[in-house]
Amino acid sequence: MEGWADGRLMRLDIATGKVEVIMRNLAFANGVALSKDKSFLIVCETTRARCMRYWIKGPKAGSSELFLDLPGLPDNIRLNPRGRFWIALHAKRGVIIDILTTRPWLRRIMMRLPLEVKILYGIIIGAPHGYLIEVDENGEITEVLEDSLGLVVRAISEVEERGGRLWMGSVIMPHVAVVDYPVKVKLPGSTGSRGRRERQRRRVLWVRRKRRRRRRRRRGRGRAKQRMSCEVSLLRVLEDSLGLLVREVEERLWMGSVIMPHVWRWWTTQSRSSWGQQGEEGEVEGGAVGGKEEDGSGDGGGDS
Repeated sequence: MEGWADGRLMRLDIATGKVEVIMRNLAFANGVALSKDKSFLIVCETTRARCMRYWIKGPKAGSSELFLDLPGLPDNIRLNPRGRFWIALHAKRGVIIDILTTRPWLRRIMMRLPLEVKILYGIIIGAPHGYLIEVDENGEITEVLEDSLGLVVRAISEVEERGGRLWMGSVIMPHVAVVDYPVKVKLPGSTGSRGRRERQRRRVLWVRRKRRRRRRRRRGRGRAKQRMSCEVSLLRVLEDSLGLLVREVEERLWMGSVIMPHVWRWWTTQSRSSWGQQGEEGEVEGGAVGGKEEDGSGDGGGDS
């Protein structure tokens, strides 16, 4: 994921114990295999999806060159009895791999996600499948074996040809897969009765999935219509409520601006008139009381 090109290929001298670095700047150096005549060796670079050749003998001894560009990420490489190389590809080159290869910042973000390494690896490699390539000493592809459904093996890490069989290891599967070579079994998807049954089964599953999707769409449309009708009815209720509120406010404003002044004038007029009547009655009562007092005082004077 980091994409660092800090891998090295080293040679150990068994007699002296001296270690010598013969190749540097390898991006995820993985598998190493020696040719049949021991004139060169092949190194797999997983991150760069390619194989490099290092010459041991001949006029190019001590130099390296590109051996083969691969359609996937190589893991290990092994020499078979025919002098050719089996290269195991644990993942095909897809859109995700190409995007991550050219964007290191995106790789750093993915590595910081709170996900398990197995989940991240599954995102990178995509759909489960098995992929093997046989190449000759000139880097020409001579045979390709692929399990597109991953029923026998997936994410192949290594293959060993021995005794007319291919023994395959996997990065994620907890077992070793074994198939006869040359391949005699007919895998699902190939010709034969088993292949026809498998294709029929896939067709049935595809039809069922299509029907389920249609039913979901119909349900979704029905629910959408129900939601729309509910929203429309709710909007209508809100509109009616707002209309009533506006009319009530307008009526109250009309009452306050038109009727209330007249009511206030009438009230003040009535109040003033009632106050005036009360004042006149008080004056009349006061005059009557004064007259009686005067009469009483006159009588008292005569008596005296």
